[in-house]
Amino acid sequence: MAWMPEISLRESIRLNLIAAMEKANINQTQLADKLGISKGTINNWVRGNNSPDVDTVPKICKVLGVSVLDLYSPAKMGQRKDLKGTQTVSFCSNEAIKLAQDYDEKLDNWGRKQVRAVADNEIARRAAEIEEQKKQAPSPIEPRIVKVLYLPHPIQRASAGYGDPADDESAERVCVLHNPLTQMADYIMTAHGDSMEPDIHSGDMLLVRRQPAVEVGETGIFIHRGERYVKIFRGESLHSANPDYPDIPTNEDTRCIGRVVGTLDPDWIVMNE
Repeated sequence: MAWMPEISLRESIRLNLIAAMEKANINQTQLADKLGISKGTINNWVRGNNSPDVDTVPKICKVLGVSVLDLYSPAKMGQRKDLKGTQTVSFCSNEAIKLAQDYDEKLDNWGRKQVRAVADNEIARRAAEIEEQKKQAPSPIEPRIVKVLYLPHPIQRASAGYGDPADDESAERVCVLHNPLTQMADYIMTAHGDSMEPDIHSGDMLLVRRQPAVEVGETGIFIHRGERYVKIFRGESLHSANPDYPDIPTNEDTRCIGRVVGTLDPDWIVMNE
């Protein structure tokens, strides 16, 4: 597998410097003497602890007989190879390489300092822009806490018709979103039939508040003669919204087991158990 271009510019300069010193047959002590600096400084460059400053680079190049491009570009020297292949990688664009050549060959020291000053200003400007963009970036959206509640859902249904058996209290639990309507309910009852249309349709999951009586005109869940109904309470009768169904007279065997407070929106269901 070819070596990937992941080393830094400092590492590139370090490798190029070592290669140039070897080519010129100059050791660290000799290079330090020729540049008038300490051997420790050269050692830091060779170890990659830091890199030569912009004013020292031309002096290094003159002593070693290389150009600035040679020192900065791995395409000239200091190329890295993988253990099996010989593919090299370039770290600089063509424009950057041409700029380095112009910097080294066509500018005097004053010109180089001006280029460096402009580059430093632009780097600082861009860094300030990035920092400002970070400040203006929208804050991460805080996760919304969703409240839920569990409501019993009897297996047997409430008849919106001529009656459904009410002899089994088995129920499953339904996890629903907590909202002003669901928090009023004690359980869910599924309607069966069309006697309460258009208000209640067969299959609707009704939210029911457990209570032993309802006001006249309210819709409730009733047990009448052993069967469960969803009807409108009229006092003396259980009324159907659909005129095709006759009223059911109430008697001592009729009892209310809850008031319908609304219909469960399927989107409010989180899961069934």
